[in-house]
Amino acid sequence: MTDKDLSIEADEIEVDFEPVENEFSSALEELEKRCAAQRIEFSRERYEGGTYGRVRLSSGREKRTVFIWSAEAAHRLLSTDFEQYVFVHGYDAICSYREGTIECALRVLGGPSVAMSRLLGDNSDSGTPTPLVLNSEDARYPILTIGQPSKEFTALLRPGPPRRFSLTVSNAPVSTNDAAVEYLIRFSNSLFFQIEQLFGSTFLLERERSRRLLTRKRVSNAREALQYPRTEYDPAAISLYWYALSARGLPLLQYLAFYQVMEFYYPRYSNLEARKRLMTIFKDPTFRGDRDDQVDRVISALLVSRSGAIGDERSQLRAVIAHCIQADEMRSYLTASSERSEYFTTKSSKRFHRIPLANQSADIRNDVADRIYDLRCKIVHTKGDVKNGQVEMILPFSAEADLMFHEIDLVQFVAKSVLIASSASLN
Repeated sequence: MTDKDLSIEADEIEVDFEPVENEFSSALEELEKRCAAQRIEFSRERYEGGTYGRVRLSSGREKRTVFIWSAEAAHRLLSTDFEQYVFVHGYDAICSYREGTIECALRVLGGPSVAMSRLLGDNSDSGTPTPLVLNSEDARYPILTIGQPSKEFTALLRPGPPRRFSLTVSNAPVSTNDAAVEYLIRFSNSLFFQIEQLFGSTFLLERERSRRLLTRKRVSNAREALQYPRTEYDPAAISLYWYALSARGLPLLQYLAFYQVMEFYYPRYSNLEARKRLMTIFKDPTFRGDRDDQVDRVISALLVSRSGAIGDERSQLRAVIAHCIQADEMRSYLTASSERSEYFTTKSSKRFHRIPLANQSADIRNDVADRIYDLRCKIVHTKGDVKNGQVEMILPFSAEADLMFHEIDLVQFVAKSVLIASSASLN
């Protein structure tokens, strides 16, 4: 299998596994020997009928996995001195303490082609970009290079698109992850701001994203599976959904866009909820319309928010989820995999609203709504409806923002369910 058989998205590695060939098996054996010699963790794993290798390299205080899915990927790694490299925690970056080099992938907002052609130009002989190399007159400062990724980078952090670029900081006297991060941030911020002022192009260091091996359910004949559309969706709501999908790699923006899909339906479903509350009040045989306290009950049930919906935002979100998703459907989603279930029950329970998955009889929909709303507040830094009037912010490009893919999966699942439940027949 070649790299062309591999499709990579922002947070997942999708592979069609094939039987292990002799060449692949031999390459994995050689990798295993080299890893054992340097006490680097190596394992062979079986997944959906296929086999792949895993090399675990240091990434700060943690480990990061290099997935080896083909003979080509194995040979690419074997052609390097991968043993001397570590990952830079929090970034799509590698570092060699021995060589004093740090290399990090670049993201160019608005697309790299035009920006890179302005900055680098093409070599007239090969047609490939000419690296930009900046040296300081002071030998104490590192050398900065923007160009195509090194073979070591490509081997450890996947090939990526054809026009991918990286920033390399050379002659950097670093020996710890923290020092490597400090060098990256310090010099890249200074260089990128200058580039933005001179060229009008915005460069960012590519952040580390959690990745997982994934096999999708494939339809044998996609053309036969397609049917003529029978359902239509609210244009504004589905436009927010498309916008969220287009924001891959920008977790906070993506989260808020999916949240806005649900927010669009606040007036519809909160009014239904308010109607139920009013009917309960009016059916109460003790209700007296001439008493102030009884009238206050009615007013409380009809509090109108800025969006025109009834109730506060948290209760509106609860109403949307309650009307659009069944309790057992919500639980099934959260327990669909051990990884997801573990994340929502243990790994994130201290940071966000806890979802009581262990209680099999609990209707967890309100807890899911509270978790989504609390996280939304942390992103936009509102001060309403939070203990002591304060919110712990989640900042862009922070470690917490980079580890949100389970949260984004959840809010996307809810947004998609709300779109489906709120759709109408195509007339």
